[in-house]
Amino acid sequence: MVSRLFSWLINHSFLMGRFFNKPSRKEILNCFIATTLIGALLGIIFGFFALLKISNENITHPVLRIIEVFARSISQLIIFSTAFFLFCGIPGLTLIPETIGMTPLIGKSMRGLIYFVGGSLAMAAGLLILPYVTGLHIFSWQIMIFLVFVDGIISCIIGAVIFSYKRLELQMREQMMEVMAKAREKTEMQRLVDASKLSALQARINPHFFFNTLNSITILIKRDPSLAVETIEKLADLFRYTLQSSEEIQVPLSKELEFVHAYLDIEKLRFGNRLRIDEKICSQSAKCKIPGLILQPIVENSVRYGISPRPDGGLVRIETMIKNGSLYIIVADDGPGIDQSDLNRSGHALENIRKRLALLYGSAASLIAGKNLSNNETEMILQLPIEEEIG
Repeated sequence: MVSRLFSWLINHSFLMGRFFNKPSRKEILNCFIATTLIGALLGIIFGFFALLKISNENITHPVLRIIEVFARSISQLIIFSTAFFLFCGIPGLTLIPETIGMTPLIGKSMRGLIYFVGGSLAMAAGLLILPYVTGLHIFSWQIMIFLVFVDGIISCIIGAVIFSYKRLELQMREQMMEVMAKAREKTEMQRLVDASKLSALQARINPHFFFNTLNSITILIKRDPSLAVETIEKLADLFRYTLQSSEEIQVPLSKELEFVHAYLDIEKLRFGNRLRIDEKICSQSAKCKIPGLILQPIVENSVRYGISPRPDGGLVRIETMIKNGSLYIIVADDGPGIDQSDLNRSGHALENIRKRLALLYGSAASLIAGKNLSNNETEMILQLPIEEEIG
């Protein structure tokens, strides 16, 4: 009885997990094979106890007697295991899933009936075949009926426990999936919020530059109409790039530099020879991906605070390098530089860049501004993690 119940439990550890999803034929076959093998293994254990109770006068050799007892025990337990699989396992697989959507009272009654009838039939089948397999009439009819009834009750109890456990496991899994779905939804909402923030920060164009450019175009219309047209085309290119970049989180550095060059060409209309440019661009860095519209505000900051206040103008230096897995972009000017209080002012272009870097990279990127005492330049160093393999 104990070995059969143990076999039943092990058997249903394979089957019950599928009660909420109907199994395939292959899974049912695997369960049947597993049930039979468990019965065979338990038959060896049962044989040791049976050897103490059963003797066969026809076989006198002790080794042959042991083999015979083991053979009978194994075959009998295989029958018990197979019977339980047929009368309880298969009905459970096909009928119990249908009780999930029923009312609690009817559902429990149906499952209890399946377990009781299935377990009782399995015990009855095993006991009826027992004499033909072992050649022994061990139990009387009264005891056999009692065992069948008790086995049905035990099957009901164990089945209810396992079903409750699996139902609880299913509920916990559903709750976990719901929590994960809410977490994904929250993450997606946060991503959309961050994306909108990025777009808002990215799409900003310094109004000073825009109005200064319009003033320059107004003057050029009278002095040099062809140059005015060229300037309008470059301004249109700037706005076109701004719109395109707002749809892309990252762009190649080479593309961003083209935008900076177009911006500087327009600024040279105002400053003329007062604005001088020096570039040292690492060839490998051109392939690196950087946030769109992030370099131009830094260069514009140097032009506005480093070049514009000086009557004789000055030099803007743009340099890139790759070091320790990071891309460094240095924008420097030899002017007086920006006041630190203005630099940290809310809404300032550089402050917006820092917000964008925090949204995109967290602490992996930075923008540092300060005075380089060795050459008396105001430097802004943009450090970004390399997102693309450099070849």
